[in-house]
Amino acid sequence: MKTKIELRPLVNQLVKSALPAAINRGSFIINDIPDETYLEAQEDVVSLIFGKLLENTINSSHDGCIRITATQEDSYTTISVKDNNSDYSRYISGKMIKVTPLVKKIGGEINFEFNQRNSIKIVLNFANQVKAA
Repeated sequence: MKTKIELRPLVNQLVKSALPAAINRGSFIINDIPDETYLEAQEDVVSLIFGKLLENTINSSHDGCIRITATQEDSYTTISVKDNNSDYSRYISGKMIKVTPLVKKIGGEINFEFNQRNSIKIVLNFANQVKAA
């Protein structure tokens, strides 16, 4: 069942669980998602997607900064996860392809940007519920 999910608290909870693994790899995680940013989706599916996203990013990161950001417009929400020191940036995209059906199930799409050597940015876009006037 779709519910209104506030992203910052959800991501905070996932980051708290993932932080020991990040620290073991010499990396840290910053949740820059603004308050009041939300998705209308199934919370368990969103948690699974973000959990896998963090897990795969951490597993390929070393001594890096993993930054999670989001922007929300009237018609869509964009969430980005950027790792500035990834060992296997193309490996992450291969692993994340496995969650693409889940992303599509809740009305989203996933893209990968390889901006510079050892840097990856994973971008998730979700359509927002259009409210009748």
